[in-house]
Order: sequence, then C-alpha cells, then structure tokens
Amino acid sequence: MGLDIEDNRISGPPWDRWGNIKVNQVTEGTLMVKFLEPATRQEIWVGLASGEINPKNLDRDVNKSIAKMVAAVRQGSSGEELITITI
Repeated sequence: MGLDIEDNRISGPPWDRWGNIKVNQVTEGTLMVKFLEPATRQEIWVGLASGEINPKNLDRDVNKSIAKMVAAVRQGSSGEELITITI
C-alpha cells in the first residue's frame, strides 16, 4: 500500500496556516514500460499494467506484468497502440 497525500493548506502572516491535509492509503497502482530506439531515444512502444497492489505479491505481479508486455511486443504489437494489462 502507498499513500496519497493532498496538502490544501495556505500560509498567511508569519507562521499562520489554514486548511487541511488529507492522507489516504492507496491499494492500486500503474506500471508504465517504454521501449526506446537506442540511436534516437524515440519511443517505439509503450505498455501499461494497472491493478490492485498487494505488498506480499508485488515482485511476482510486477514480473508477470512485464512478461505480458514483452510477449505483446514479440507478437508484433506496434507502437501505434497502447498495450494495457490488468494485474
């Protein structure tokens, strides 16, 4: 799990602050993988994986998602479309 922090405070005369801070636990995430052309460093393919984050399975889920993205590239997916995978 991660944290999403939103700070809505404003400052006034010396050391006065008004507003609030919101802190929420985040249980979802997105992984973006970009393949670049080495010579030009131009993007040739982009893949996204998103889903629920489980700290116990994080390494397994990330590796599984990357494997699916690489498989899509090997199957001939062009850089024209964005590949999205749900974890």
